[in-house]
Amino acid sequence: MRVWALNPHVGGKKIPEDVRLRTTARIHEYRDKKHPDLKSRIHVHYKGKFCYIDAYGQTDPKDDSPSPDFSESPEECMERIRSTSIRLYRLRYFGDEDRWSCAAYAKSYGGYDPELFHVAYVPAFFHSGAEYGTPEDGFETAAAYLLGKLGDLGIAVP
Repeated sequence: MRVWALNPHVGGKKIPEDVRLRTTARIHEYRDKKHPDLKSRIHVHYKGKFCYIDAYGQTDPKDDSPSPDFSESPEECMERIRSTSIRLYRLRYFGDEDRWSCAAYAKSYGGYDPELFHVAYVPAFFHSGAEYGTPEDGFETAAAYLLGKLGDLGIAVP
């Protein structure tokens, strides 16, 4: 007998344009409110049922100078960093603006991995312990993972 099981990382619905606009605004507002010190520029883009969140590096000339081994000027180094995207995570839409699944980008194999946050000692896919969450939950989970602040969320890291 076949058993049906709900999987937060399978299926989904195409994201309507009005939902895209609201979701982009929510992510940017959350970042500005909760992470004003984050120097990265955030880019939100969509394809079908997915919402992708990428970051672009920001540099301060006094903090980031090129290595002596590089043949680029400090200005070229800063421009390269500012124009290189860092894939953070994606959200999967199921028809409810407050119920998405989340998967982190795994550079090791060039794809999105719903288990990556779990492997990083996060109890489930979102920092709240839930398999589904809001766009803000997804941003917070990715920010905590990437900024090394899992302990700030009450998550024990050995």
